[in-house]
Parts: sequence; C-alpha cells; structure tokens
Amino acid sequence: IKNIYNKEDGSIASFVRLPNGKVLGKSKTSFQSDQAIEIQRIYDEDQNVRNFVDFCLDEGIDAIFEYVSPTNRIVVPYAETNLILLRMRDNKTGEYLDINDFSHKLDGISVAASESGRTLEDLIDAAEVIENKEGWIVQFENGKMIKKKSKWYIDRHRLFTEDLNRENTLIGLIVDETIDDVVEPERNSHCKKHNWFGVKEEKCPLCSVG
Repeated sequence: IKNIYNKEDGSIASFVRLPNGKVLGKSKTSFQSDQAIEIQRIYDEDQNVRNFVDFCLDEGIDAIFEYVSPTNRIVVPYAETNLILLRMRDNKTGEYLDINDFSHKLDGISVAASESGRTLEDLIDAAEVIENKEGWIVQFENGKMIKKKSKWYIDRHRLFTEDLNRENTLIGLIVDETIDDVVEPERNSHCKKHNWFGVKEEKCPLCSVG
C-alpha cells in the first residue's frame, strides 16, 4: 500500500477552462446542477481555491475535489460547505500525481486526510466497527486504487437511497429490533427540514417510524 485516503461523502467536483479563458466548475455530469452552481460559487468567492485551480489548469493538471455541504448530505454529516482535494491527475499522461509534491501550492486548500502504516486486513476489520465514516481509498504502489466502505455507511446509504421507499426494508429492521440503531441517529438531522428527502413531513419515512 502506498497511500490511504479518507473517502469523502459528497459530490465529485472539477473545473475546465473554456477557449475564452473563463473557468467553469462542474459536478460529475453537469455544469448546471445545484452542486455545480455551488462549486462555481466557491471558485468565484474563495481566492485560495481560485489560485490553486488556475495553477492546475495552467499546468495541465486535473484537480479533483469532493464538494461537501450540510445541504448536500448523502450519509455522513458535514458542518461546513467545502471543496476537499482528493487527487491531482496529469491530463496528458493520465498519471495520478502525489499531492505532497505540490504542498507549496496548497495554502487554504482542504485536502482529504491520509494515513499510513495500516494493512488492507486492518481496514477490512475497521470497516466492520467504525462509525460516522464512509471508508477509505487505498492506493497501491502500482498506482491502482480500491475503495473500502464501512458497514455503518453501507447500512445507512442503502436505507436512505435505494431502499428508502421499500417497506420490506423498514419492516425487516423493525422485526430484527435494529430500527433504532439505524434511524434514531438520523431522525433529528434529517427530519427537521425534510428537504434532504424532498418530501413533506407526513410522508417522511423517518417521521413515520417509531
């Protein structure tokens, strides 16, 4: 293992420069999504982000960020809106660059936390018990990467996304007496505004449980 990075839980963000010199921020697939609009706003308003992104574009480097925000919550809560630098990639060779080699350019830039000295077996074991964390990105010496997600994250992501409207999932959690373990920690953070689900209070699956 060469590097281990924290797996952030938001939306991929990157930037392109148009022929007229204008820099546009984008989410994974759009320049016009709500996330893309916020990504652009951060670039326009944050001088440190703007300086770093402009440097990368000048050097032919694709800076890949994660856009995280209390209003863009997937599962893991974030207290502040931010762009977190995940990777830097050479646009000509496709090679991933070592972020540490650009430390002199990272003033004011949030970088995904990294750790060392752990084996893949360590992470597999940790993934079974760790909470409030999506997981890790593991980069090997040959440049290849894998991701390992925590059981805590997988359980909640399944409930709040693909299984959100499947009654049998909620019934199964109730029968197994594990519904409070999954739902209660999320009830306060998600059900106060309900905009995370995009539904009215009386139709919110968490408000209707318990």
